[in-house]
Amino acid sequence: MIDKISIRQKSIAQLKNIRLGELLQNFAEYLEKRGYSSSSRDEYFRIAQHFAFWISKESLAEQNINEEHVDKFLQSHAEQCSCPNPKGSYDRKHRHAALKQFISMLRALCIIPSLPHIPLTNFDRIIHDFEIYFAEVRGALPSTIKVYSRNIRDFLKIFCKDEHIDIRNLNADDIREYVVDRIKGYKPKTSKLITSSLRAFFRYLRMTNQINNPLEDAVPTVAYRRLSTIPNYITQDQMQHFILSFNISTAIGLRNKAMAVLMARLGLRACEVARLKIDDIDWNNAVITVRQNKSRRALYLPLTKEIGEHLSLYLKKNRPLTKERFVFVTHAFPKGNPLSSGAIKMAMRSSFKKCGLQIASYGTHILRHSFATQLMEKGANLKEIADMLGHASIETTNIYAKVNLQQLTHIALPWPEVEQ
Repeated sequence: MIDKISIRQKSIAQLKNIRLGELLQNFAEYLEKRGYSSSSRDEYFRIAQHFAFWISKESLAEQNINEEHVDKFLQSHAEQCSCPNPKGSYDRKHRHAALKQFISMLRALCIIPSLPHIPLTNFDRIIHDFEIYFAEVRGALPSTIKVYSRNIRDFLKIFCKDEHIDIRNLNADDIREYVVDRIKGYKPKTSKLITSSLRAFFRYLRMTNQINNPLEDAVPTVAYRRLSTIPNYITQDQMQHFILSFNISTAIGLRNKAMAVLMARLGLRACEVARLKIDDIDWNNAVITVRQNKSRRALYLPLTKEIGEHLSLYLKKNRPLTKERFVFVTHAFPKGNPLSSGAIKMAMRSSFKKCGLQIASYGTHILRHSFATQLMEKGANLKEIADMLGHASIETTNIYAKVNLQQLTHIALPWPEVEQ
């Protein structure tokens, strides 16, 4: 296995004589099984080999290796060593990533003990208990819980000492002062999310008898006017330019183009693309079933010829072999895992920048907004657009009426000066 890696013969001979040689051979197999590319395996192997020379030189037993030794190796040795093993041109980030995997393998093989369990502090317990309540009692989605918990954690950090806090010491003045300072510079929508998180937290504390006063009333109200903005969108020509810009000579390019087509032609959110499974595609009836997170209902959308061609091209020959049923998966390590919505957003943002379009936003939602705007321009009414986007209320869709310039010209009042 070692000989298959593209390293020099002299290094191989040296490797087979050091005490960690067998574990390094296991590491090569460990990386291959997890889907690392040959170049990444080569890189990680060389770094681990260098670490092994250092471990041997320090006369450390393999069963005693831990993260402290990795830190010591990176900080005091890796940059200025004189080891016979070539250092390569790897930066600290790559060295740390490689050795993190090496340590993980040692734990998986029970060569070194697992990390000790760290008990929850009072600080962590408060957050943990709130998350359970918010999920089981309020039925909140994981994405909502994550955002709320982050905002609550930021709040508690201001008032905690050594991650311990007595909730009973919170008062209305502290809360108001914190919120006013916290939301400075944020848009109204983000500010409203922060205040909503805190209100939910204080209601939970009162409901569980951890506080007596209704502190949720002390959270200031943020002025937030719905439909006060105009959604960012791109024209049909810009959209076509973006779709054609993907490099379809690579598997990743084909995957990213298929994702872009779904968002551009059906208005899907990044999270909906991430959750799409192979079983959700009905090829016989040309229907795609989208399982919505917000409304918790299924949305049935047309599988057009364009969408079908891009999906089939990716699925038949370019998708990695995996047991996962999700349509879009990772192509790098860990290969074959479901692609996250965050990864999809990053892929689209990168593609927007590469295609050269000068637009207001590189976010994936601009594709959804553009899809709705094009429907409006083609004569679709708000109810039809709401159904396509999966909006539970038409109030959410009303904002697209503001970008229908053709219809707006019919209701614009004439200027008296022009009439004269």
